[in-house]
Amino acid sequence: MTRLRTLSLAGLLIVFAGCTGGLDDEKLAALKPQEAGRKVVEKKCFSCHTIQGEGGTRAPNLSSIGERLTPEGLKQFITDPQSVKPNSAMRKIHLSEKQIDWVVAYLSELK
Repeated sequence: MTRLRTLSLAGLLIVFAGCTGGLDDEKLAALKPQEAGRKVVEKKCFSCHTIQGEGGTRAPNLSSIGERLTPEGLKQFITDPQSVKPNSAMRKIHLSEKQIDWVVAYLSELK
């Protein structure tokens, strides 16, 4: 039984590591904000959203989101989707303040 618990714990750790997205703010900070934002989006958003033909299809295509929302609007929506669009299917994504700023920098350029 101990071996089974150890294997289960190891499996949970692998899943948890995948959920955190493997994002390292120190490494991302060395990049341009838009590049760092792209990496965050790839890890956290592509499972649902499409951008320029890449990513998922369960949520709106973000390929031209920079035309529809201001940087302030993007930041508010990413931080608290329900405050911008009540009953939105988008859940609150746990990102650091830096990650949010990088994502906004990246998405703002998509026009």
